[in-house]
Amino acid sequence: MNTSHCRPTLAVLILLLAGLLAGCQDGGTMTSMSVTPANATIATGTAQPFTATAIFTDGTTVNWTSAAVWSSSDPEAVSMNNTPGLNGIATSVTGTVTGTGTFQITATDTANSIFGTATLTVADPISISILPSEPRMAKGTSHQLILEAVLTGPTITQNIASFATWTSTDSLKAVVNSTTGIVTAGTVTGETNIEASYEFLSAPSTTVIFSAPTATLIITDTPLDSIVITPNAPSTPAFFTAQGNYTTGGPLSFTRSVIWTSSNPEVATIDKEGIIAEHGSGTTTITATDPITGKSASASAVFP
Repeated sequence: MNTSHCRPTLAVLILLLAGLLAGCQDGGTMTSMSVTPANATIATGTAQPFTATAIFTDGTTVNWTSAAVWSSSDPEAVSMNNTPGLNGIATSVTGTVTGTGTFQITATDTANSIFGTATLTVADPISISILPSEPRMAKGTSHQLILEAVLTGPTITQNIASFATWTSTDSLKAVVNSTTGIVTAGTVTGETNIEASYEFLSAPSTTVIFSAPTATLIITDTPLDSIVITPNAPSTPAFFTAQGNYTTGGPLSFTRSVIWTSSNPEVATIDKEGIIAEHGSGTTTITATDPITGKSASASAVFP
């Protein structure tokens, strides 16, 4: 028997076996679990998705959301979903005595008895509003509207568009999906009122209905080309205004058609009307964003 051909084959097999053994060790041993977001706040009757990440001894991380077992510190107030494809979604259970408050969310890997936690706060809304209050859309386009709920303060907010009921007063101008808030503009220009309401059961089983101030949806012939805000140079302004420019037709006032943000809320904040509230010395960047097209413009505000 000629064994000269067997030696290379045996060597290859040994190398393959070594590679397989090394591969089995890749990733090491699970050492800990993290859950994100670490802290979240939601309105009563809404939901928050969480993500679990497994950390291994070699430093690698793996998304463990589907493999973990999810639980909450009070299942009567916050239920956790362990259904494939919906794993990690926390839902506020309405109409219970303990419906609001702070709860611990836990993701557990049962095979290794390793778990991670996060904190979820459930609060009744203080107010709701459609943002922006005067959205502008081109004919024939669609967009997901924003319904902002203010929860425990002016900076703690949540978009609850998918938990509300939506209506349009003129379906010829625009049609809005009653459960999602997706609005589709018609084929003619003009205006229609968009209304949104949010209903939930507050403890003990009391129905609470919030109605947002009516938003005016304006249908234009063409899409927005650009945004300009004033003042557009570093200054200490009391307010900002926005202008929308179109390829056809004159510029339009966009102050109430954009979403205003401040990069440094500790220095100054800006409301939906473009009015500045100063909180401290420093510089912040004020940005006006059209949520329909994503176009934006920014300027610096300086406070001595």
